Amino acid sequence: MRRPGVILLAALGALLAWLLFRQFESPEIRRARRALKNCLKRRADVLDACRHPILGRIDFRWRYHGKGLSVIQSAHPEAIAIIPTIIFSGELLATSPTNNNRVIVWRDYRLVLTKTPSRDPAHWVLTAYKKETG
Repeated sequence: MRRPGVILLAALGALLAWLLFRQFESPEIRRARRALKNCLKRRADVLDACRHPILGRIDFRWRYHGKGLSVIQSAHPEAIAIIPTIIFSGELLATSPTNNNRVIVWRDYRLVLTKTPSRDPAHWVLTAYKKETG
């Protein structure tokens, strides 16, 4: 049986680690986390949710032509929280200039961003997610 003091110390250690992690998180990731939380709470689109340094504006769409965060949430509910980290910490894979999709890879995770047919050429929508098995 664990003693209450040990449990309290473990909880305080976890809280301290979380606070330190959040303190050193970039403002872009924090903005993306707020936008993602808003999208999931309202079940609605959040336009211009974040700005990727290379791709530009990224929208979080609840539903987008049968894709989007509603599909990702139902298929991979455990992965929703790390989407902002994948966007800003992942590696952007090279694709052909005519391809309207971009893939970001981080650890075993892949995000697919699709260019929207809008007037702004640097406007992307998160459309797919995949965890690689290995």
